[in-house]
Amino acid sequence: MKLKKPEILSKFNDLTVINTNSSKGPYHVVCQCSCGSITDVSMYHLLSGNTKSCRCQKSKIQNNGQGAVSLKDLYSTYKRNARNRNLKFSLSIEEFSLLTHDNCHYCGSEPRPYNKYLTKDGQQKRKGKKYKDSTIKLAEIMVNGIDRKDNGRGYEISNCLTCCVICNRAKNNMTYEEFIKWIDGVKKN
Repeated sequence: MKLKKPEILSKFNDLTVINTNSSKGPYHVVCQCSCGSITDVSMYHLLSGNTKSCRCQKSKIQNNGQGAVSLKDLYSTYKRNARNRNLKFSLSIEEFSLLTHDNCHYCGSEPRPYNKYLTKDGQQKRKGKKYKDSTIKLAEIMVNGIDRKDNGRGYEISNCLTCCVICNRAKNNMTYEEFIKWIDGVKKN
């Protein structure tokens, strides 16, 4: 498959093509990241969307302190579950983080604790060797889930709302409009 070189100043996520002649060869281009760094990028990874930044976004996520490991774990779980259900997943980790750290769109419930290393009842997931208390403490975050407003579409920012577990289960396969109508009926009674 022959790749068509992108035009100079073409933008791909956080990367802008500034030179189509890379020292790494004919299948690479030189890009400037939104953080200001210059990097050589594989055209395949750039055009397919696999490379979105110079890795600065990845390091921001890895180094953002408390809860980073749990946020990445939850993000990967959502992506994998979407893929297994043949749903598009185009949320960036930043969009995912903003959605999951907000109050529920429907009822206003605040985020609940989540920890990659613990089960829902607070027991360590790992069998045998136990995690250090400090490791567990650093992994703790407060999150809600994500509801797809239109169940026929995937996880796109325009189709996603913050949603607690209870509202997500209650909505199930209802349309957004049907669920709002159901909520209004519950409020009246």
